[in-house]
Amino acid sequence: MTSLWFEGNNEAYEVITTWKPKSDVWAYLYGPAILSSSTAISAGYINYRFRKALKLRSFVFITTYIATTCIPATLASLLHGDFVLAPSLSGKPVCPLCLETRSIVLQTTCSTLYPLLLAPIVCFQFADRYMTAVIPPLWPEPKLLLKKYLSIVKPMSRNICILTAFNIALGAGIAYGQHMNLVKVSEELQRMEATLTPERRDHLKQRSEREDNSVMRGARPKWPWQE
Repeated sequence: MTSLWFEGNNEAYEVITTWKPKSDVWAYLYGPAILSSSTAISAGYINYRFRKALKLRSFVFITTYIATTCIPATLASLLHGDFVLAPSLSGKPVCPLCLETRSIVLQTTCSTLYPLLLAPIVCFQFADRYMTAVIPPLWPEPKLLLKKYLSIVKPMSRNICILTAFNIALGAGIAYGQHMNLVKVSEELQRMEATLTPERRDHLKQRSEREDNSVMRGARPKWPWQE
């Protein structure tokens, strides 16, 4: 469902951000922040468990927090915007199920897989440096290091499964909510478009063609209700 006003990411984004009421577009406005917050909670929990198991206490807290919590939380929002929001606002036909699947994969990767891979790398390194725990060398017996890793992960495996399931549901739910928001906004724009007179419709089409060049030069077009 598209409208003659709903053309291109920039224009579509402007419609979404200025739409009233905000409840009609809540998933677009607040979805990335919700996903980022959930990722921060999940990654922060994993980081906490590794730090506790390795007895890092207050050593390099900020460093491990930034590496294992802040970075994936930021990536969750940015990647969702690039690979889910942008295609949905492109004006081209998209598969809602594909966007939901993409959202699930990105959210799961950022919230659990990334921290489970990076937290041991960072925490093992500092635990060995500050000698807060015995860290087996990677070579010549990597199995000992893997055993150490599993000894930390296994006790929290149930909570990790819960967090993973929650983030899967959240990623799918936000993507579905964004699709429904887009449908609602598009239907409302079509209803508004249907009330236009033929003369007004032709005027909008002509102005849209003229604004293609002005948008490329950085000019910001006005919407019909702003005139």
